[in-house]
Amino acid sequence: MSEGLRWARSVLHEVAALLTLAALTAGVTVGGLLLHRPAWFLGVFGVVLLLVVLGEGAYRVWREADAKPTAAAGNADADAVWLSEQLSAGNELLASWPGKPRYNATEEIHEAYKWEHQTQEGLAARLPTHSGHFGVEVGFSPDWYSDSLVGPERGYLRRRIHRLAEINERYGRERTK
Repeated sequence: MSEGLRWARSVLHEVAALLTLAALTAGVTVGGLLLHRPAWFLGVFGVVLLLVVLGEGAYRVWREADAKPTAAAGNADADAVWLSEQLSAGNELLASWPGKPRYNATEEIHEAYKWEHQTQEGLAARLPTHSGHFGVEVGFSPDWYSDSLVGPERGYLRRRIHRLAEINERYGRERTK
């Protein structure tokens, strides 16, 4: 119903604009004839009126085209930057995880948990449609589930980073549509 009302309002706005233009043209023509002005005067006035109308239309189209990307892109770009920062932070955690056998990685596990929690909360707040994909555990081969050198926690972090990269890729494709 609201879309129908918006459409009707836009149609009425266009009809009112055309009626105003016709009234101005008729007023100039009748006024010129009543004041006994020559034909060239009416032609010049008509051309000036046409230039004003075309100029106003061009300005409005330019303003709308200029305003749309900045409003939408500002928020979208902030989300894209956030996703990139989270990916970088996750990759840094993974790279800093020592690959020594039987290494007690308590600190790394704690940092990975904090990163995962911040990422999950950020996705829920910024990109709720993608937040469910972050924790999905399907389609990975057994080598993704544990890292033979340092245990399953590092493999879990790798999977979360991989999922965030997929979300980033999907989000990028959505933004370009």
